[in-house]
Amino acid sequence: MSESVKWISDDLQYHKEDKWGWIIYRTTYNDDAAWELFKDRINKWTRIDDPDAPPAVLRGMDWTFISDRSTLDGASREQLRERFRAWRKTAVQAENPRRDPAVTFMSGRYRFFLQVDEESLQSVVEGDGNVLDGSWVNLVRCDDEMDEYIQSVEEDKERDIREPWDQEDEELGTPPKPEDEWWMMVSTDMIGAEFYTIMVPPLEIWWIYYREPPEVLWS
Repeated sequence: MSESVKWISDDLQYHKEDKWGWIIYRTTYNDDAAWELFKDRINKWTRIDDPDAPPAVLRGMDWTFISDRSTLDGASREQLRERFRAWRKTAVQAENPRRDPAVTFMSGRYRFFLQVDEESLQSVVEGDGNVLDGSWVNLVRCDDEMDEYIQSVEEDKERDIREPWDQEDEELGTPPKPEDEWWMMVSTDMIGAEFYTIMVPPLEIWWIYYREPPEVLWS
């Protein structure tokens, strides 16, 4: 069993969750054929070929494509974050009825989502579907705890309070600017089980992998 599959299996079991995989919002509606091609590519990259993968992992995999021209055409990432938060309020428990309602921890499915806008969709059309074909998609972070932490850091700066970074912390990377650090462009071929397990809740993980657009995080 691959490490990523084992991690997902253990995580589902430990947190009593039944779903994993990100929500994918379509915000451009000029080319339906390109959208279908994008879905085919994502299904290709997210396919689990591990013969030892537990049934719960295979059954729980859900890369959810959301396409709704009436509400999503041209939607901004800020609007998507609000929509995602509204969905999350009921989805966490609805998708995972075995969870203890008192538990506040949220897995990656409820902290990140993907956005496909015109630029990213065209990058998929221009690619050939192979590794590093130049295609990318927007990964958006919607982690309220991290937002609150970054806000507190900014408030401390305004009060001339030095951030408590020691040498070990500095090796993890310095937090990007709060106004643009909550989304990045990610190579399409990275969207799968392995990268999903990398993007875990600890704050440092996001800062390690973060690339300020228009730079793309390549596999």
